[in-house]
Amino acid sequence: PRQLQRERHRILKPQLLVDTAGSRAEVVPPGAAGRGLAPDLHRRRVPGAPGHGRSQGRSTNIIEFEEVIKNIYDKEGVPEAVIAHSFGGGAILYAAMNGLPLKKLISIASPSIGDDIIQTYLRTIHGPPATAVSFKSYIRRATGKSFDEFTSLHFIRNLHQKPALLLIHDQNDPEVSINHAIELKKLYPNASLFRTDGHGHIRILRDDRVIARCLSFIKDEPTAVNTVTV
Repeated sequence: PRQLQRERHRILKPQLLVDTAGSRAEVVPPGAAGRGLAPDLHRRRVPGAPGHGRSQGRSTNIIEFEEVIKNIYDKEGVPEAVIAHSFGGGAILYAAMNGLPLKKLISIASPSIGDDIIQTYLRTIHGPPATAVSFKSYIRRATGKSFDEFTSLHFIRNLHQKPALLLIHDQNDPEVSINHAIELKKLYPNASLFRTDGHGHIRILRDDRVIARCLSFIKDEPTAVNTVTV
């Protein structure tokens, strides 16, 4: 039917997916493309960050990642929605703070609190507290800015555009505490927060209810409340 074809065309507008968690950019919700979440994915998606997981390279940073995103915008145009996972959420907000057009952002399990990010890293490498001090000093020397100026809390405070924002986070994410989403929402009250329970940091990408919420957000379907637990 023509009405169904029109609805499908409205859903299947360009979307950009950004994922950097251990370079798990190959992690796509099964069936998502068929449901309109990631059409033409091979042309719309940012690969995992260099130096992460199975990606080539030994290092990367948010400034380099911003350049990758800008290049994709230049080739593909401004997407109707950006779906970002983990560090990808911060990378998109950083680019948006610097003027990259952003209509809608779905940020899934993304970190935002500077000290928490550093403490998570220290736990991973079993690093002493002195490492945090050295790391912050290095960032200051290398960029002339504090580490907190490279976090989503800083980006959202200095955002000069008002994209629609959906935060999706698991209550028991072992890698990025849900406090990151809660604190970001405090600074951007119009954001919606969709909570899950028991899906962690990676499996959350495969949950059918998460996929359905992403689709409804992209299609501008109204929701009863802006904070939901599933």
